[in-house]
Order: sequence, then structure tokens, then C-alpha cells
Amino acid sequence: RCSELVHDGPNVERFLVGCQFLLLLCGFLVTHVGGAKLRQSENFYVGDWEWSAEASQVFWYNSVLLTIVIVVPGQLVTQLVASDKMLAFLNLPFAPYWTVVVPCLAVESVGIFHLAYPLKDVLCWAFAIDLGQRDPVKTMEKNALYYIRVGISLVVVTAAGVFLTKGLFLHQTDASQGVGWNVLPGWGAYVLTCVCLLILAGAEGLHVSALVLVTAQTAQFETSSPLAHRTCRLLYTGRNLQAFLVGRQFMVAIVIVLLGRATTYSGDDGELVGGSDWGMGRDFNAVLLQSDFLGAVFVTTIAELVTKVTASIYPKSFINNRALNVLLRIMLMFELSGIVNSCWPLAWAFDKIAGLKEDPFKSMTENAMDRKNSMGVPMLKTPSTADFHRLQRLNHDDVQVSSV
Repeated sequence: RCSELVHDGPNVERFLVGCQFLLLLCGFLVTHVGGAKLRQSENFYVGDWEWSAEASQVFWYNSVLLTIVIVVPGQLVTQLVASDKMLAFLNLPFAPYWTVVVPCLAVESVGIFHLAYPLKDVLCWAFAIDLGQRDPVKTMEKNALYYIRVGISLVVVTAAGVFLTKGLFLHQTDASQGVGWNVLPGWGAYVLTCVCLLILAGAEGLHVSALVLVTAQTAQFETSSPLAHRTCRLLYTGRNLQAFLVGRQFMVAIVIVLLGRATTYSGDDGELVGGSDWGMGRDFNAVLLQSDFLGAVFVTTIAELVTKVTASIYPKSFINNRALNVLLRIMLMFELSGIVNSCWPLAWAFDKIAGLKEDPFKSMTENAMDRKNSMGVPMLKTPSTADFHRLQRLNHDDVQVSSV
């Protein structure tokens, strides 16, 4: 039921739009609720055990510990399990149709994120991506309602960008508060925010491209798109696909925490820290600026949706560049560091406790194995995935896969 609705017409794009905003908004809200208040005179303590000022600043006030908690139990465990046993995960008793699919499509239908669609077309034009590659059945109808929503989205995103730029340059956001952060000039906070936006955009697009191309005949574009083929070869070597999912999620979480700080206005109850509020009033400041709603709208539309939607339609063209190959290597290094590797045993335990059954079709991991065989890349005997024992057996089986 979930798959039928999501894959009906252009609903895949619409689902990605709504889902991305809800994920980012939840991340920002968790940062607000679980993050430390900027009271620099207090160090982190548990009973009589008190941390040093340096440790409190690095791990507590800058939300490093919170980032690990968000990533491991909140994201990676379910992502690793779902990537290997998709149907079984959707059949878990959390009503995904009503708790995930319908809310995501409902959020998209409001229209405040529709600017992502024309921006996607602009991005395709700028990088000379052939628009004829996409499936016409999946093409969104550009009627009067579509352009009205694009207009609404343009106004909202522009306003969000103006207020965020003003807050960064006037030191009114959390990016200018706290030890170390308070010496960051306005232009420095602005540059840091732009860098984080670019990293987030690349990470989201690379993620979608990796999942779409896992079933593609990658040898067909070895000559036409050599950089994309090189990235795919690295991505599908050994256990790199699963390692990429882990490293990418940790990188995205770090960037989101930083962006949550940079796009949230400081102060309480509508009172801003320094500078003017341009006469907008306490309610506007509290609801839209200090809650980071406008920040979530801006980051979702500009940094995530444009590249994510583009990559879902033109995955090969999107990763046909060196920048994303470098970004992939950095993500693999994050996973190699072992910071969040507790997700592996937790994913295996979740799989066993839930008693998830194998899909009746090839999973993402098995498709990756086919890609490795077709590309001639090495395969590990014991890949680390959510379903470790089954994949270990598959590696030792003599599976006949036709070469491309």
C-alpha cells in the first residue's frame, strides 16, 4: 500500500520533498530540546563527576554527544535494517502509511517547498543534463496550481534567506554565541553556513544516486560518464556501500547540527540578542526565527531538495564529477573511524528481535553484489550488513550473474 501510493505518478518526488522537511525539522527540534543551553559558566556533570571546561565545550555545548545519539539509534539502525529487508520493515507495526507516507505528501501539498522543482530544472540546465532521460509518467504536471505554489514558495524561501543572512551578519544567531563562536565574524558565520549547505547538498544527492544506480548496468556508461563510473566502482567495492550509508549519515548529522545553530536566532520569548528585529514583533521572532522554522524551510529547499530530486531523476549525470568522489571518500573515512560503528550490532539485534523475513526479490545489498560482479570489482567474503549471516552465505554461493 505504501509503495503503491509513493510510486504513483510524480509522488516519488513529492514524497522526497515532504520527507526531507520533516526529517530536518525533527533534527532541529531534537537539537533545541536535547542540546545544552549556552550558559558557559556551567560544565557538564553527573553527580560529583564534573567535566573540564574544554570537554564540556567540545562534547556538550557543541552537541557532539547529541549528534552520536541522533545518528546511531535514531537513524542508522533502522536505515541499515530497512535497506536489506524492505518489505518486512514496512510491515512493522508502526503504521508507515499513516505515520510517514501520508504526512510527507500532505506537507508537500502545502506548496512552500515547490521552489525546489524549478530550481531542479535550473540545475539540470546549468550542468547540461538531458531532461529527456526522465520517465514521462513520473513528470509533474505544471498547471496553474503548480505555478501558484511555486510563487508562494519563492516568497517564503526568499524571506527566509533574507532573515537568515541578516541574523548571521548582525550576530543574532547561535553561530555567534558561546566560547569560540563569539569571535566568529558575521561574514565568517555566513561562509561557514554556505559551506555546510554545499556539503549537505552533495551528501543528499550522492545518497539518492547511490541507491538508484545500485540496480543499473553501470558498465554501459563507463565511456560516456567515466567519473560517475569511477565513483560507482569505489562505492560498490567490498563493503563500501554499507560503510557509505553509515559515514554519510554521520556527516549529515554533523552538518545539520551546525546549520541548526547557524539558522536559529538567539534569545527567548521573541526577544532577540542584539540588533533590530525590523519591527516584526515578538510573536514572529519566537515562532519563525527562534524556533528555526524559517531555517528549516530554507535549508530543506536550497540544500537538500534541489539536489535530491535532481539525483533521483538523473543519478548518473549528478555524480559525474570529482567533487562527489572526494566527498564519498571522506564519508568512508568517517565510518572507518568507528565513532558510530555501534550501529552494526544494534542493527543485527533489531533484525533478530523483530524476526524480519527476507524479501522475495533481490535486496539492495544483493543488487550491489550483482553490480560488483558486472564491474569486476572485488567482493569481501564477510560483508557487514544488517543481515550479516545471510549475506555471508550469499558470498560463498556460486551465484551466476551475467556480465554486462
